[in-house]
Amino acid sequence: MVIENITIGQRGERLAGISIKVDNASSMTLGQDSMLGQADMLGWDMQTRPLENFEGLVHQGKNEVTKINSSTGEREVMNGVVVGSNFVPIQLEDAFSIGDFLIQLGATPRSAGVLNKGRLVFATLDLHKEIMVGGIDKLTSEFILVMGNDGSSSLKGIANMTRLYCTNQIPAQTRNSKNRSLSIRHTASNNVRISQAKEIIQNANNSIDEFGAVAEKLVNVPMQNDQFLELATNIYPKPTVTEDAPNTRSVSRWSNMIDELESIFLGDGSAGDTTGQVGNTAWCGYNALTERIDWYRASKSTDNSSLRSAQALGVVGQTGKNKINILSQVEQFVDDNAKQLYAV
Repeated sequence: MVIENITIGQRGERLAGISIKVDNASSMTLGQDSMLGQADMLGWDMQTRPLENFEGLVHQGKNEVTKINSSTGEREVMNGVVVGSNFVPIQLEDAFSIGDFLIQLGATPRSAGVLNKGRLVFATLDLHKEIMVGGIDKLTSEFILVMGNDGSSSLKGIANMTRLYCTNQIPAQTRNSKNRSLSIRHTASNNVRISQAKEIIQNANNSIDEFGAVAEKLVNVPMQNDQFLELATNIYPKPTVTEDAPNTRSVSRWSNMIDELESIFLGDGSAGDTTGQVGNTAWCGYNALTERIDWYRASKSTDNSSLRSAQALGVVGQTGKNKINILSQVEQFVDDNAKQLYAV
């Protein structure tokens, strides 16, 4: 059993929390008497109560969240966490027991963790599924469960791929994916939604095969630098410039971004050659686009943002949505330009 600081990827940002990894987890579940217990994440019994000021006056429509301290056994307030009156906590035992469905399908618990003093929690399961794109580019898979206890994130789950060559995090969803990700809000009906989650969890596990088929298609599509630049500018159009609104700064930032993407695609970005042996393919183009999302954008502080931490896990927020949308646009670009691409 190893307790460690959380780092996302070889070049990833260090997050404000700890995780616990268990080497021999084959017989464990994510519910009671499980890895959550070893990570001191059981028995929190989260509750809400009206938020009061120093004079004892209640703030209408606002609650604070309390939980049991695993070390002292005393109930404590989660400092700085203020939620709406309709927020209903989801107990960790209930939330992460969803993963037990995947364990029945052969998955193994990998880690559980707490970010930002309990504001956000997560668990990961190894799905033991690998994809070898083009016979040379290896991706491993896991299922990630993330939940915000401060209203920043619903209970979310998604199958996630890690490209070993550059540790890019890639959601295993394609443009044809339906019912492949889990999202349960903190409302009075959350227990019903949790009980209905089994089908979605099973579908998410199957989505890895669907993603693998798309990746294999893309790695067999030639793509040269000028075609990649056309793709990149389709996804990130140049800001509109008029006489009244020259948008000098926006155009400059856009130009720098396109230059950066081109460098990644050509294998001479600041992180070195991350395209590997799949260069000059549509798969290379897709990975250049996700590479920038994961490693090149300006990093923001994670100290006060559990949502930012969850985005770094590649699960919630705009980061994951952007990657799914980019894959869809790459697929569409290939379909629309097949004649020109294969003519190279």
